[in-house]
Amino acid sequence: MNKWIVLITVLVMNWPLFGQNTVSFEHLDKRLSAEAIPLYYHQGELYSGTTVDSFEQGQKIYYYDILKGKIQSHTAFEYTGRQVRDFNYENGLLHGKVTSYFGNGQKYFEDHYKKGLREGRQYGWYRDGSPRYVIDCMGGVEIFRTDYPKPANKETDEKD
Repeated sequence: MNKWIVLITVLVMNWPLFGQNTVSFEHLDKRLSAEAIPLYYHQGELYSGTTVDSFEQGQKIYYYDILKGKIQSHTAFEYTGRQVRDFNYENGLLHGKVTSYFGNGQKYFEDHYKKGLREGRQYGWYRDGSPRYVIDCMGGVEIFRTDYPKPANKETDEKD
């Protein structure tokens, strides 16, 4: 029964990709533009499309949405369907909220970017949901940081 759930989840998550030409992100050529923005090429042409890759012994699926060589978004899911990454981009650079999750669904970190630089308040948590850090950034530079101690007697360092 569990194998059927995994199979159905994988099919549903990949349904929009059927019929499209997709490539592995690792097979794209990365070059920097004159403005130092990463551009991704496939067979000599700026790539537009979605890349799909499987990592961590087939436990996670990574997606990159790319338009005219520039990353638009990056998401990652466990095969169970649980989201573990949600990164936003603008003009090929991290921009807006960037979130990563522990395997248990709890947020691991939430950062904010503006044109590729960390900007504003950044948050990190332990696996149990208690705060790990709060950082204030301006123009990519950390200007203030508060770290919180690990919760007593809990495994909090490892990311699922």
